[in-house]
Amino acid sequence: MLGAALEHAERRLPGLRAEPIDPAGYRLSIGDCTLRLEAEPDSKVGTLERPLNVAATWISECIDELPDGVDDLESFLLAGVFSGLDPYTTLFDEKRRTEHTIQFSGRLAGIGARIGIRDGSLTLISVYPDSPAYKAGLRDDDVVTRIDELDATNILVSDAVQRIRGEEGTVVVLTIKRPDEETPRPISVTRGIVRIPSVTVERLDGGIVHAEISHFSQATPDDFRSRVGALVDDGATAGVLIDLRRNSGGSMLGSSAIGDLFLDDGVLITTAGRDGAPTRGLTAQVLATADTPFRDLPVAFLMGPRTASGSELLAASLRNHDRAILVGTRSFGKGTVQKTYNVSDGTTVKISVGHFLPNRMPIPGGGLVPDIELLSYAFTDRNVRVPDVRTKDDPPFWLRYPDWADPQRVEPVESLAFAERIGADDGDDEEEPERHDPTLDLAADLLRRRGHVVASKMLEQGTDLLEERRAQADRDFEAFLTSEGFDWTAGPRPSGDTRWKLDLDVAGTLRSGETTEVTARVTNLGDAPLHRVRGYLDATAASLRRALILGRIDPGETREWSFEVTPPVGRRAGRVEVEARLFDDHGPLPDAEPVIVVREPAPRPRLAYRTTVTGGDDADTLAIRVELENVGDAAAESIAGRLANPLGPKFEIVEGKAEIAELGPGERAAMEFSTRLLGSFDEPPEVELFIAEPRFELVIASKIELVAGGGEGEWNSAPVIRVVGGRAGADGPRMLVSVSDDRGLDSVWARVDGETVAYVEPVDPLGPVELELPWNPHDGIQSFRIVADDTEGLTEIFASGL
Repeated sequence: MLGAALEHAERRLPGLRAEPIDPAGYRLSIGDCTLRLEAEPDSKVGTLERPLNVAATWISECIDELPDGVDDLESFLLAGVFSGLDPYTTLFDEKRRTEHTIQFSGRLAGIGARIGIRDGSLTLISVYPDSPAYKAGLRDDDVVTRIDELDATNILVSDAVQRIRGEEGTVVVLTIKRPDEETPRPISVTRGIVRIPSVTVERLDGGIVHAEISHFSQATPDDFRSRVGALVDDGATAGVLIDLRRNSGGSMLGSSAIGDLFLDDGVLITTAGRDGAPTRGLTAQVLATADTPFRDLPVAFLMGPRTASGSELLAASLRNHDRAILVGTRSFGKGTVQKTYNVSDGTTVKISVGHFLPNRMPIPGGGLVPDIELLSYAFTDRNVRVPDVRTKDDPPFWLRYPDWADPQRVEPVESLAFAERIGADDGDDEEEPERHDPTLDLAADLLRRRGHVVASKMLEQGTDLLEERRAQADRDFEAFLTSEGFDWTAGPRPSGDTRWKLDLDVAGTLRSGETTEVTARVTNLGDAPLHRVRGYLDATAASLRRALILGRIDPGETREWSFEVTPPVGRRAGRVEVEARLFDDHGPLPDAEPVIVVREPAPRPRLAYRTTVTGGDDADTLAIRVELENVGDAAAESIAGRLANPLGPKFEIVEGKAEIAELGPGERAAMEFSTRLLGSFDEPPEVELFIAEPRFELVIASKIELVAGGGEGEWNSAPVIRVVGGRAGADGPRMLVSVSDDRGLDSVWARVDGETVAYVEPVDPLGPVELELPWNPHDGIQSFRIVADDTEGLTEIFASGL
């Protein structure tokens, strides 16, 4: 954990290097400052306090300036400690703590609207009904040009949220522009307590209430009760369909309280620590109460891979009481619970402290298996999306079934497969028809025709309906695949040796940034046919991770699947390992040998820039000219420039955006910006400039002093990183890398497979830095990440491998 904290610090603090020198010690260095740091020989987390305090004091004395966002070194290092735990343990600063509290409580003091950036402008995406914003006259799609006296040009959404929220009863003035109005107009809104909606409801045919819960807050139970209750009171209701397919959790008690609306007796949840015993500070158990308005309504849950945590808790709790059925695909599998603790002023930690158990049974790490499983296959022109058939027998440690619990094995009562073609271009201009939702349709039909408050009886009474639906689904699925050219006849798994091999054929060269056709060929090496073969390619490069549909493969026969691949242009040369994971109706097929594909680098642009500030049309206006030159060997495209909103009273942006469609090698072009000063100052203010080229992930960040005169600025460009060769070393092959910069290097660091292997602060900034990095492609695929910063603050990143 100490090592995790120091590695976290290395990534954020310029000049810091941490090297392990023995199992419990590290040597820290920043320039000429050095420190030996040791963890005490104790397994208790509290013993980290002393070394972390020592490190924080030493860093504050040796580093010149902390980067933006690092104010409290103790909290910063503590966040690094938590980065070594599970991904649900998080340190919140004051701003993130506020957001977490709002999400958890479901209430905030504000105007009641969701905002975002649309077409480059701050826009009201959704104005909540009956909110202060709605009552004041604000509507969806209003463009916000000013917040009180602050110009909203180029403002970040997070900054705008902070400006718009405020204490209940206070007033914020939003100047808005509507498409049908020529001039912007101010609207005053008195802030109030706003409930964040988390439940949407609709009535389906046959008296089915469909309720989708986006997240669980403390306000969700009341929201659910009132919205569902209103529809139940409005007419005959055959059942409630609770949609959790996009719900990743939230408040544990908020989740269990919804279960209480359907169950009038029994244990909803219990909690347990590492050994299965109760955990201090956690609610030991939650019991159902007699306040059960929906006790007589049949219930079905819709679930999918994003159904996690509190949503799994709710669904499993009612299923464990035989009160509800689960329809869809396997859920995520998170069965741990977190609590928040105050660490210091303004800082909170959310840490995993135990397991929640729906009716005393843990959530399996591979996720909840539905009672009725729906497997959806979606075909596009050159690709296919298949159900998540990956085995989950060995999930990461934070998702594993607790050792003290007996694993619960559940198999679907029925499994149905559906296939569709999406995004097909049939040559006409008609809009694509609305997508069919077989999961929703089947669950609603089962509730409507065979609904029962006892889940097992509902499934039993629905046997004929489910068999009918499954038989029809099988016919439709086989007919669809046959029309697509696949032999989807069923058959037994061969009783003898089941062997197969994978080959990949690349049409031409696999090069970063270029589209290439790749054909995966699977050959049956056994002596019996394989039936209904499907699966996916699992690769160390995301662009080669693809689903496969192959169907029947006879002995000696080869089936193939072709698709187009466009590796990210940010990746350089590298070897990519690809293996196929194949399945039939009986489960996974034995593994085969992986194959290696070589990816070559593509030509890349490089941007150099210089800035000029001159007087504008009036005394307070300044014109900023940013000249760009492409000094690389490929064209840069869709270059976007932006001035950051100052969020203060010194100046405001007049023209803050500019674009260059394309800039070829050796070409120059200019971007024009302007600002207006709002007063006179002893020190001229600075505006932040951001320039980005998305295709090659090029980013320039610079600060420009707002003072006219001085002529044209000097040219600046990011460092150059080149692989110049290799050599044989005593401990294996070494890759030779050269890093240089025309204005001077500040620092260079390199990681191999995530581990820092080199950090350099050049003695001669104008001289090249030579690195030797371990590289043994025959002993596993390795990834490289080299980051070089120059003295002007520009950064170049070299990424290769994975």
